[in-house]
Amino acid sequence: MMRKNRAVGLAVLLAVGLAACGGGETAMFAVDDVWARSTPNGLGAVYATFTTDQDDELVDAIVDASIAAVVELHEVINDDGVMRMRQVSGVPLVRGEERLLRPGDYHVMLLDMPQMLEPGETFTVTFFFASGRTLEAEAQVRVIEDDTMSHGHNMTDADQDAPMPSGTHSR
Repeated sequence: MMRKNRAVGLAVLLAVGLAACGGGETAMFAVDDVWARSTPNGLGAVYATFTTDQDDELVDAIVDASIAAVVELHEVINDDGVMRMRQVSGVPLVRGEERLLRPGDYHVMLLDMPQMLEPGETFTVTFFFASGRTLEAEAQVRVIEDDTMSHGHNMTDADQDAPMPSGTHSR
C-alpha cells in the first residue's frame, strides 16, 4: 500500500511541477488559412490567420515576382462613410489572440500583378515580423462572388488615400 501511495504522490508532484513550468503548453507561432484573390486590374490580396505566443507585429511579406511586383501591408478604414485602403507599416499581433487578415480589414496587398491568379492555384508567401521571426505558407487562390474585393468598392488606385508608393518590394 505504501508503494502505491508513493507512486501516486510522485505522479502528483510531477504533474504540479509540469504545470508550474508550463509543461503542457507549447510555443505557438503559426499562420493558418492563407488564401488570396486577384482582379483583372492587376491588384490582389492575401488573407490569413496568425497566432503567436508573444506580442509581435507583422512588418512585411514577399511573394515571387511572377505573382506581384509590389507587396504592401494595408488596412481598410471608414473615412466618413467611405471605405478606403491605406498602407500601414505593420499589423499588430497580440499574444494568445488570433489576428485575422481578412477582406475589409488588414491584408497583404498585391500590386503590379502581371496576370490574374487562377482559382485553385497556390503560391508561396513569406511573412516577416518585428521580432525577427518569419513564417512561410502556401496561399490558395479562391473565387469571390463579386469583384469588389469585399471592401465595398472596386480596388483602384483612385480609392487610395494617397497615390501608390513605388513598391516596398519592387523587383
